[in-house]
Amino acid sequence: MKKEKSILTYFQEGFALANKSIVVYIIGLLLSIAPFIWGALFPNSSISIFSSVLSIIVLLITFGFYYSWPLFLKKQQHNSLDANVMLQVTMKNTKRLILPLLLLVIIFIVIFIFFVLATYISLSGNKEQLSLFLKSMSSGGFWSVIGILLLFVIEFVTFFAVILFSIEDKGFFKSIKESVGISNKHISFVIPLVGVSVITYLLTKAVFPGKQLWEETATSAITHYVGIIVSATTLIYYQKVIKK
Repeated sequence: MKKEKSILTYFQEGFALANKSIVVYIIGLLLSIAPFIWGALFPNSSISIFSSVLSIIVLLITFGFYYSWPLFLKKQQHNSLDANVMLQVTMKNTKRLILPLLLLVIIFIVIFIFFVLATYISLSGNKEQLSLFLKSMSSGGFWSVIGILLLFVIEFVTFFAVILFSIEDKGFFKSIKESVGISNKHISFVIPLVGVSVITYLLTKAVFPGKQLWEETATSAITHYVGIIVSATTLIYYQKVIKK
């Protein structure tokens, strides 16, 4: 019986592929820090509407680029990645993500409104108590705990979704649905890598807690580097174990 490879073996192969794809990493990093650079250059900009629109456009392109990572890495395995391919794939995937992301934003807003209304009703319509309640939640550790749990759940649920979306060309929500099933079947592989991603983010935010440009850049540089290694490791595992 053939012995199953250790997760470290896939991680080593992923590390090598990620370092081979350094251009993908640099472009992703530049996209992620672009809004911070804009804010640093124009801290008191009077063109707030233009700034907001630009930030939204950059954010969408960043999502499109991130959801193209597995395809870029796959092409890099065969040394067939070039600038034209990256641009075409990113624009295509950005367009595919616009409606799903818009729907997610609407769902989040609706949930938040219902949460505020339910809290308001439970407090007998007292606006002052509602205000104090929301302030106490934001000033305490409530949102920090919720944020960590939510980050872990999102990482787990979408772990294989990026591969299914970019390489298998499946829809956004279908990719997430199938990703959950695959993650449950390969949980011993998924959990350690999700843990690496979440812990890396928490540690970098603890070391660089401020909002200065250099701190945001340092945080993005570290989390993106770990992120592309995890993505490359996941791609190799997907190719050799799930799709074999």
